Amino acid sequence: MRRRLGLDVHRTVASSKRHRSCDVIYSLSSLRRRRRYSSSSSSSAAAAAAALENVRATRYLPKNILLVRHGFSAGNLDEKYYTHTPDWKVPLTDEGHLQAERLGREISDALSAEEKVCLYTSPYLRAKETAKSLELSLSNEVIYHREEPRIREQDFGNLQDYESVLRAKEDRKKFSKFFYRFQNGESGADVYDRVSAFIASLFRDCSDIQREDSTTIIVTHGITARLFLMRWFHWSVQDFERTKNPPNCGCLWMRRVEGAETYELTKQSRELIGIGGGAKPTREMSLPLRM
Repeated sequence: MRRRLGLDVHRTVASSKRHRSCDVIYSLSSLRRRRRYSSSSSSSAAAAAAALENVRATRYLPKNILLVRHGFSAGNLDEKYYTHTPDWKVPLTDEGHLQAERLGREISDALSAEEKVCLYTSPYLRAKETAKSLELSLSNEVIYHREEPRIREQDFGNLQDYESVLRAKEDRKKFSKFFYRFQNGESGADVYDRVSAFIASLFRDCSDIQREDSTTIIVTHGITARLFLMRWFHWSVQDFERTKNPPNCGCLWMRRVEGAETYELTKQSRELIGIGGGAKPTREMSLPLRM
């Protein structure tokens, strides 16, 4: 009887241990499910908040976005200038300064007197000097001025080897302006990626500034300006390949469609980059919600 009782007690204890073990396993499993649900909910909430912030940012998109290629530089005058001066230190010529001053006056003539200006510039010297001369000739108040490395020139690699750079540029014409990567440098696709990141920051800046009556001027470089348009209007690679650089101090003017969150590129701007009336249609600004 005692043996049987002992066996029964042993079975009861073992059964009790199994139940406790099952309870522990069930509790851990339940906790993991709650954590997964909580993590999923947090991610969904964060994504929803980001989307809402982007929607709010579009309410303050500027009336105009102007993409300005830098003025005529020492490198434009003589391409061998790059063999003894770093690309980012190449200055404007006197002609380049005059171009920028003239453009600043033309922009002010086209804007209303009370319209404010936000100014972004590439950190390259020729772009900074263009922005400075342009700003000095503007009659409109500049409320925001920032140097932005992501809108710098495409990196062409070792520019000190003049002959190899010329050969590489010829190869790019045969291969692709967008996909061809210079040795120790960048491809157009690389520039496209950093320009995309800049556009996301531009939207956040618009939300912070909260001035939908402003004009944003971006002083940059030829290929960078074209890749900005490609990303903004969702052009294909083939569309981009058909474009060309605007002239020095050429201004690509994007106007916001009244009562909408879309922009159109002016006819004159399309002609400057060689697409004339064949420009892609204006796209809705759903872009920031996908960034």
